[in-house]
Amino acid sequence: MTALASRRRSHTVRGAAIVAGALVVAMLLTAGGVATLARSTIGAEVETGAAVSPRLPFTATAFIGLVDDDGVLRSAAMLVLDPDGIGGSIVPVEATADIASNRSVEVIPLAAGLASGGVDLLRLDAESLTGVSFDLVTVLDASEFAELLEPIGLVNVELETGVSDDSTGRRWSAGAATLAPESVAALLVTHADGVESASLARLRAEIWDGIAAAVGDGLDSLKGVFVTGELDPRAVPATIRSFWRRLLAGEIGSRPLRVEPLAPERVPTGTEVTFHDWSETLLVSAHVAPTRVAAPLDAATVRLVVPFGLDDSVAADLTPTDIAISAIDRMVLAGLNVISVSVAFDGSSSVTPPEATQVWVGDEARVTDAAASFALLVGDVTALVGDYRIDGVDVIIVLGRDFIDDLDRDIRPFLEGSIFEADRG
Repeated sequence: MTALASRRRSHTVRGAAIVAGALVVAMLLTAGGVATLARSTIGAEVETGAAVSPRLPFTATAFIGLVDDDGVLRSAAMLVLDPDGIGGSIVPVEATADIASNRSVEVIPLAAGLASGGVDLLRLDAESLTGVSFDLVTVLDASEFAELLEPIGLVNVELETGVSDDSTGRRWSAGAATLAPESVAALLVTHADGVESASLARLRAEIWDGIAAAVGDGLDSLKGVFVTGELDPRAVPATIRSFWRRLLAGEIGSRPLRVEPLAPERVPTGTEVTFHDWSETLLVSAHVAPTRVAAPLDAATVRLVVPFGLDDSVAADLTPTDIAISAIDRMVLAGLNVISVSVAFDGSSSVTPPEATQVWVGDEARVTDAAASFALLVGDVTALVGDYRIDGVDVIIVLGRDFIDDLDRDIRPFLEGSIFEADRG
């Protein structure tokens, strides 16, 4: 038995037996609350007797907007550098996406902020849309973005449908294509009346995917240019060009968000508006840039671990992403701040899920209340307390196999009268 195991206490609650009550989660989670997680080398490290308090790594972020010749925002993406300062992630977002993700009475597309308030308002709207704070926000036209693409060279794409740009008359045929930087940039800002927003969104996502694939494990011309190691927040690139060079120096992952149509009665006359699902957006943001995700609510901060893979027989018809989104839906409904998510988007997780969902807390005196409280949200729970703590995180939730059986449960009746409902006001 490891030293951690000998100092660990747990309490298990059957979620189906829970009666929603005013459980004092605020007492469970102290203001300086932290959480613990048994993963990786935790057992070996605790044997040394050293107190370990890991932290989420800093990640530099940028938001890039691409405009057409009329200055209208047509494409955008969140850019995140990996913690070692090279390579990272591209998360395309739609210029037509509602900045409140269809969660507010008022509907405002991302493009409207740039049109009415310039880059400063675009920054606020982009941070609202993604939940992420940005070091850089910039707007480029097609020719300026083409210059950034020059080091990459040709980009291979598979266009789902042919498209014509209404303003220039240029046309791209459906099928496989090898595009020069100028064509890549032109496609990203193209606009075609009569083409569904979803079709254009898929086209833009394919372009961003192609850019990431063309970089491979980093451009040869940038190998060895940057000293790797965790990027100091004081050394964040000051311009989009320097940020982009660091991004191209390592492997890039592209993760487009699904684009959903709004109900017709929600769309203002003469306005093109779509939305990204907030739970999916939060999943992606909290996965690629956990230290930059805002915690706007006066509630616990949560790290969610989704240890399922595509080969897991329990999750036969679900992807790890599906499971993660369902869990985040519940956290959001309960008014919790999800700031970090660990999930295998490609389904290649080698971690064995526990049977019951594990809720790790930092206060041994509150472990029983933790089991009862979080069973309202995720079903059968084992609450544990241990020695490993992550700065800025109050609770770590490791989803178990039993959560799959709980997916069809409507948790709203269980939240009525509970501390979660009280926290939501």
